[in-house]
Amino acid sequence: MCACIWWGHYPGFELSGKNDIQASSATLDIKRYNVQLETGLGFDFYFPLFKFSQEIRFAKGLVDVLGSDPSVYSDPLKRLNTNTIAVYFIFQ
Repeated sequence: MCACIWWGHYPGFELSGKNDIQASSATLDIKRYNVQLETGLGFDFYFPLFKFSQEIRFAKGLVDVLGSDPSVYSDPLKRLNTNTIAVYFIFQ
């Protein structure tokens, strides 16, 4: 068994083109970039024929991703950032 704790940061970019849809008052404007600080904990279990790994990752968005275009949905918001918890199970 092997355990590790790690942290890091990573940038994110929206490339799907969802913001290319014509804006109306019923949409929420979101910026195309984001930066998150991520930390995690993982364990590796070694078996005779395979390795089983488990990870849990916590990510906190550092950038306000709320766009500047006013809409019905963005008016009550002051800030919008991402918070993520992810669990991974890996068989190798």
